[in-house]
Amino acid sequence: METLSNVNDFIGSWLGFLPIALAGIILIFILRKKYWYNLYTIQFPIQYYFNGLAVVIVVISILFLSLTPIFPWGGGDKYFLRAFNVMTFGVFGYGNEPTALFPPGYSFIIVPFIALLGVYPAAYFAPNLFLLIGSSIALRGILLKLGIKQDLANLFATAVILYPNRFLSTLLPFSDIPFSLIYMIAFGFFLIYSQKPERIAYLIPAILCAGIAALTRSNGILLFLPIVLGILLQREVRLRTRLLLTALSMIVFCIVLGPWTIRNYFVFHKFVPVSTNGGVNLALANNPSNPLVKDSILDSVWESAPSWVTIRKAQWNEAQQDSFFATQGLQYIREHPLIFFMQGFKKLFRAFIADSYSFGYLMTYTDALPLFTGEGSDHEQIRLITLYNKGLYKIYQFLFIINNVWYYLILLFSIFCIFSLKKDAAHIRWPFITLYFFVCLFIFIIFGLSRYKEPLGTIQILAIALYYLRDKQSEASTTEISRRSDCRRDPSGQVCRRFYDQG
Repeated sequence: METLSNVNDFIGSWLGFLPIALAGIILIFILRKKYWYNLYTIQFPIQYYFNGLAVVIVVISILFLSLTPIFPWGGGDKYFLRAFNVMTFGVFGYGNEPTALFPPGYSFIIVPFIALLGVYPAAYFAPNLFLLIGSSIALRGILLKLGIKQDLANLFATAVILYPNRFLSTLLPFSDIPFSLIYMIAFGFFLIYSQKPERIAYLIPAILCAGIAALTRSNGILLFLPIVLGILLQREVRLRTRLLLTALSMIVFCIVLGPWTIRNYFVFHKFVPVSTNGGVNLALANNPSNPLVKDSILDSVWESAPSWVTIRKAQWNEAQQDSFFATQGLQYIREHPLIFFMQGFKKLFRAFIADSYSFGYLMTYTDALPLFTGEGSDHEQIRLITLYNKGLYKIYQFLFIINNVWYYLILLFSIFCIFSLKKDAAHIRWPFITLYFFVCLFIFIIFGLSRYKEPLGTIQILAIALYYLRDKQSEASTTEISRRSDCRRDPSGQVCRRFYDQG
């Protein structure tokens, strides 16, 4: 019997291999036949876009009402519970005991919705839905500002909504939706600035959104650096101005993180910028006995001391325990460098090989029986009981393949678009490349879960849209130069008249 775990993670399964093969074939066909240029003439009016928004709202609301979340949700509910504690005790913590184990951003987004809707799943679904729709509208506005024609802006904004895991994750109480979409807006504002550096008014909201994204997921601190790199690479701007803008961006970013960092210092008497789970995750990620790593190494310090979690001192606070675990994780990396690198590449493989994690999470954190059940050797082995119902299993396989073909096609095409940008677009290309690098570095060191590669899912849409814009501008520039050259060589002036008649 197949499980969601092995279907999602291993290309050896036909269900795992088929989508990437189909996506590769489709992409090669599109590039060889130049069907990509058909987007130049596509018609996707604003009515289609808003009709699509309405359909998405209706469909996703019906799905939400059809699935009852299981409480506790096993991780995602921590954000909800902390929001509830803020409402009840006025404290971000366990009851009235302060904590910083989870980033605060998503919980504080949920707080007003709990106040309005009560302690019900709708209190996290409503902000997720607003963020999904609102970010699509924001992306449309960003693309129009970048110079993309309205029909294509409508199409790309719709693609963000229908990106499979953005759509499905809206039904779950995880920080994926706010993190990936808020950072996408930050990156979009930066791209507007990078196109015309005099648009400095767009740089400040880019940094503000990047700061909010970092408060929503702590690895967002690293993702501030690609924007800084883009500012420094603006060659048409004087070096002094670039340095001043970099300093200003860092100040704004620190202002966003400042209040929470100060709060953490007073609570833990230690510098904690966002959360206190970095060290714990580092230790867990570099522990071969952890099922997320899936390694059978027996000579590790973890295997020889299975009760390593109990080594910490009871009187330590969260920040001290986090530092201890970070030390343990780094110690293991130093003592087992080869194993660390082997595991890192395995984690990268697992994170990027499929993007269908939302199927598994929906089945884990909702009452989506009778299709699935949680029986098995551990919580990851969510076994399919549709073996007894071939019709339902075939439907699942079809949705799974469509989901992953769409994912692989966007992933591969976005990478092609990033590396196909012209040499004069280094201030745009390198922030994209740096963003991919930092996300991969995080996965390499920490975990290889699919959801940890966010915000790449939404950034890929921006990369494709920007490639279209730069390619179109390059084509228009080449055509204009050619026409002007023909005009100068034409003694009768007829070519000149045709050139100016055509605009």
